[in-house]
Amino acid sequence: MFDFSSPLFWYRLVFLAELIVAEAFFTFKLRRRPYFALRIALSVVAIYGVTFLLPIVAYNAFYVSFMFLLMFEIGRAHV
Repeated sequence: MFDFSSPLFWYRLVFLAELIVAEAFFTFKLRRRPYFALRIALSVVAIYGVTFLLPIVAYNAFYVSFMFLLMFEIGRAHV
């Protein structure tokens, strides 16, 4: 389940960082909700936790696409 030598294992975390930076660029000028810093910190920790625990079951195009789409949706919903 956790193959630390797999490039895909580490690229998931890099992809998530890229998503968070892109979302930050688009939402930079928006009005902040109450407890913004706490909410963003907890959301980033939760998103990275889910992404880290997401298993790499197969290396086929369907599963990898599903995994990255799921990461995108989780990130979009929390941040």
